[in-house]
Amino acid sequence: MLLLDSRCAVLDGISVFPDHSDPLQWYYLPTQPHLTVVDGTPAFQLVGFRGTQQGGLLSFDCNIGLDQARISALQQKIRSQFDLDGDPRLASVPLEDGTVHLIIMGADSSAAPPSPDDGQPVPEQPFVVKAVHNAKPSLYNENQASFSVQLDEQGYAMVRATLDAAILPVAVIYSLDYLALRPAYKVTLSIDWDRVQKHLDETFGTKVFIFSADISKAVDELDESKAIDLRADTFVAEDTEGVIDRRDAALAQVKAMITSAFFEPSLPPWTPEKPSDWEQALKAIGDFATQQAAWAAGGPAMQNQPVTFSYKKTDYTRIDRKNLDVNFSERTTVRRSIYPQGHLASLFAAIAASPELLGRLVREAQASDFFTRRKLQALYRPNLGAPFIDSIDVRAEYGGIAHNALLTPDTWTTTFEWLSDVRNGVMQQEVDVSYDVRFKNTDTSERPAELSSGHEKATADIVSLLPETELFTIRSVSLLAERIPWTRFDSVEVYVRHRDEEHKVDERELFRLTEKSPSAVWPMFVVDREKTSYEVRTVMRAVDGNDVDSGWSISDEEQISVRNPFRARTFSVMANVSWTEIRDVFVDVRYEDKANDVLVEDTLHLSQGTATPTFVVDLRDPTQTAIEYTVTFSYVDGRVKQLPPSVTYEPRIIVDPKSHGHRVVQVMPPPDWKTRGVELISLELRFEDFLENLNYAAQLELDGPDARARFEFDYVDVARNRYEWRSIVLFRNGLRHVTNWVASAEPVLVPRLP
Repeated sequence: MLLLDSRCAVLDGISVFPDHSDPLQWYYLPTQPHLTVVDGTPAFQLVGFRGTQQGGLLSFDCNIGLDQARISALQQKIRSQFDLDGDPRLASVPLEDGTVHLIIMGADSSAAPPSPDDGQPVPEQPFVVKAVHNAKPSLYNENQASFSVQLDEQGYAMVRATLDAAILPVAVIYSLDYLALRPAYKVTLSIDWDRVQKHLDETFGTKVFIFSADISKAVDELDESKAIDLRADTFVAEDTEGVIDRRDAALAQVKAMITSAFFEPSLPPWTPEKPSDWEQALKAIGDFATQQAAWAAGGPAMQNQPVTFSYKKTDYTRIDRKNLDVNFSERTTVRRSIYPQGHLASLFAAIAASPELLGRLVREAQASDFFTRRKLQALYRPNLGAPFIDSIDVRAEYGGIAHNALLTPDTWTTTFEWLSDVRNGVMQQEVDVSYDVRFKNTDTSERPAELSSGHEKATADIVSLLPETELFTIRSVSLLAERIPWTRFDSVEVYVRHRDEEHKVDERELFRLTEKSPSAVWPMFVVDREKTSYEVRTVMRAVDGNDVDSGWSISDEEQISVRNPFRARTFSVMANVSWTEIRDVFVDVRYEDKANDVLVEDTLHLSQGTATPTFVVDLRDPTQTAIEYTVTFSYVDGRVKQLPPSVTYEPRIIVDPKSHGHRVVQVMPPPDWKTRGVELISLELRFEDFLENLNYAAQLELDGPDARARFEFDYVDVARNRYEWRSIVLFRNGLRHVTNWVASAEPVLVPRLP
């Protein structure tokens, strides 16, 4: 429950109260009301009207709630100021009852209206004609309250003129009741056992019978000397019903505990001559025991009984010293009131941040022209260009009066309103409408920052703004990478460019397509619909560094497809070896196409249990398929054997330590075949290595300028890899030329003509 103690405070204009049992539970109540804001707009409306009755109508809602940001700040403020172990939990003060009233320009809404029956003239109230509101706020959550005030002409003018003042001449006063706990009384007892024991031993140690008056006197002496410290603090008025009685009962319990600690009731000796005295004493002891029980139960204090006591010989300095240190206290519930109040804050800051807000908060009406006012709604329905539009500045002119409004993504519509333009008894309908479109984050070197429309004569009540039709369009060009060998090309760069100098358009974009993102969309900004062509260039970034650049080309397609333009040349190696003798096989592979500046090198590794390695290269020239390779065998015993360099046109080879080097000689016709009138060239080629018992021979024919042939042979030593050739050339004129044998080591053989 809400507790009234020293921790109650006002922090940043907010009253805060602790809870009586939970240290992290706190309650708050702002001290000043404020306007209610709904979706960023104050719940405030000022309407001025003209006609048979002049004046205005002010309507607004206010509350004393807090937004989440202020609640979070208040939590940190409470935690810091009161040194809490954690963030406090906040709740608004639970209210029992309350009222609210309005004071506007000297008029109090809670004041009773003057009665004309007393014979006195009713004074005229300036500014305010009538104020209407509910006398009670909502009494929960934000304590919302609604007001409606009818103003005369001067009152409307004053409120309208003070919208940008520091405060409005409108004050709201709350009166809110709540229940809270507060201390009622506190009784404490503290005993110095050494001093009390000594004093009572000296006073009653030799007495047989002790009366209550003696005990009270001794206790008063101990109290004066502070050996017994008995305090009773009262925090309520003496006439508080019930609390004073409970305090006196607590005091009586404490005094009874002192008496029972050091004394015990005793009977006088029985004498036959006075039996009645002994019986009376016995009855008094019984009544005293009953009284002690009542005190222990918290009952009211009663008159002391005439009981005699004897002093206990207990040494309290040697037993538990704390059993008589007592503390009685009580808290009571009280009803309190709090009065949040204040003038409404200025609307100037909100109006300055959003000028069109003034048009929504303040309206003017003319009752006689209600059905003849000209209204026009300007509306933009978001299309493909909406993500690029920052705002649309709309201008509308009617009857020589121009209005302006700014449409933003938050509100793509606005309504204009004019007093009717009546000519010869006929209301004119035409409204001149134009608009400017402003674009977001525009680089003016690539496209214009804004475009302006022409003027349109609108006669309907709604005009649709169509910037994507009238000013520009967004053409969506899709980009797609298809069948790209991503193991050899890690990305594809697509450069696009659209230029329209007349309309200051020079748009350039770069898109990077990858295996995970193989597609994209280019929103091409177009002003002239007749100019939709664009330039495109693709660069395929190869892993081996042999990038493929397509160069710039012109396109008008709505899709750019990127494919691998080359045929892949695949080369794999298999090993025919004994893995008990050989540990690893390395094949150094090389592909070169000098004409296209392509060089790809790799090393294929084979070992027991590994998969067959593959070498892949994209051919720029599909006729260049020769692959050079060198094989190296690594033995278990540490020996290394390397085969001579070889060439192959095959898709796969099988290697073993007994293999030889393999050469391929490419045979091509001479370039002046046609000019020399060659009909046919016959060639004989041979290779001999008698040391290694190798002998190869072949007969080839070239029958045209585009003919190709190959001579292949194995060899062992690079020093003995030369081959021999001779040719027979037949000319169209019937002549015949025979050459002698010639030795050569060239990989490409072009026969010479005589």
